[in-house]
Amino acid sequence: MVVWVAFFSALAIGALAAFGWVRSRRLEARFERLAVRASRVKRGREKAQERELLRKLYALAHAGVASRNTLVAYRTIDLIKMVFGEGLLRADEPRQLTTLVVRGARAQELETAAAALDAFRQLLRHCPPEMTPVAMEQLTYIAAVAMKDRHNFLAAKAVEVMFGVLAREGGESAGVLAALRALKTVGVLALRRKDQDLFREIATRLAELVPAPLASEPAGELVALAGMWLHRIVQDDDQAMFAVWAEWIGGMNERGVLGQESLAALTQEWQNLAGTASLRPNSVLAPLISGLALRTALGFWDLGLWEEAVGNAGQTAKMLIQRHGLKAAFPLVRPILETGRELLALELKFGRQENADSFRQRALFYTVRVCLSLADYAARQDMISTAGDSITELYRLWTSQPDRAGSKTAKRFCQLLAAYWFKTGTRQARRGAVGGELSAPALLSDADKARLGFLS
Repeated sequence: MVVWVAFFSALAIGALAAFGWVRSRRLEARFERLAVRASRVKRGREKAQERELLRKLYALAHAGVASRNTLVAYRTIDLIKMVFGEGLLRADEPRQLTTLVVRGARAQELETAAAALDAFRQLLRHCPPEMTPVAMEQLTYIAAVAMKDRHNFLAAKAVEVMFGVLAREGGESAGVLAALRALKTVGVLALRRKDQDLFREIATRLAELVPAPLASEPAGELVALAGMWLHRIVQDDDQAMFAVWAEWIGGMNERGVLGQESLAALTQEWQNLAGTASLRPNSVLAPLISGLALRTALGFWDLGLWEEAVGNAGQTAKMLIQRHGLKAAFPLVRPILETGRELLALELKFGRQENADSFRQRALFYTVRVCLSLADYAARQDMISTAGDSITELYRLWTSQPDRAGSKTAKRFCQLLAAYWFKTGTRQARRGAVGGELSAPALLSDADKARLGFLS
């Protein structure tokens, strides 16, 4: 009995092996026939039988995936690329190619999936412009599936194909818009999955490849992308991802990708998100975001942009003062003070009284006004304090921070705030005083004040 069982088992195994061999030979024979037909495809010809060729090529590639015949599937995908190169594309080509990629990935035929994904490059080179956005949507779907299934290299490959469009297209093309929308979504997915390597790769390549300067419509899309990424970072309170994001913003600013209008929209959005981050106890992102918005605006030396940026920063800090008081709000006030301190130091070193209309002196003036309005607002919340008391409190909070670097320049800037308060305040304010710890020693001389036109 045992002998018969062994005999029939061997017979079944042999039959299966023979069937597999025959099937493999059938796939190879199909490939050879299709290869001959593919070699006869001519550019510009769109006969029905040639479009039927693509259908048969996809069917063979799917059969190769199903039978785990990687060689046939891989060689068939090469034929599909060759046909794409002759300009033979159907209306639903991106979706058909996506189905092949996803099926290969789900079947763990990752080499086949990667080869099919690479075929998107040839498709995008030869497709009509209206097909590019559809292809970008399909690449976004592939990246999402790959990240969900933890095939990170496939997700990275999909992103690389998207960047190929940015590198090739002009700054105003539909391809750039479609690529930015796709990268926006993939970037958010990378942030959600805490994939710092993929997010860093996306941010680094985007800073290098996005056309500069961008036209208004792509610039608006890039602003939306930056805002959505930062919104997700704030939601996760992820300081490491913020550092990557901030580095990306710096790279774009160096290349002059965005104009003044786009930057104004960006900095306003950042201040709003700084306010959102400040609602989270012990979050360090709020002052980092506010500080970056101020540095970005200041770097363009545009008074309109700076006035709007520092005003937005003041409104965000004022909201927190109203809710929690000056001490709790100080992390959001400090970036404004730091910027004012830097501007004052530069103005005392290089400024002249006759240059009262220079950008640096007027930017300092706007900053002083915002700081003084915050001090006055904090005093009114207390009901019995004056703006001078609030300025003294700001100085105490500033110099009590762990990084006490520049306490002398901090005192000088606070003395400037007090001097401007004395000059412009009411009669009652002029009778007020600031704390002795702030008033002495005097670090802002009469000569220094004479250089500042708004104190004259």
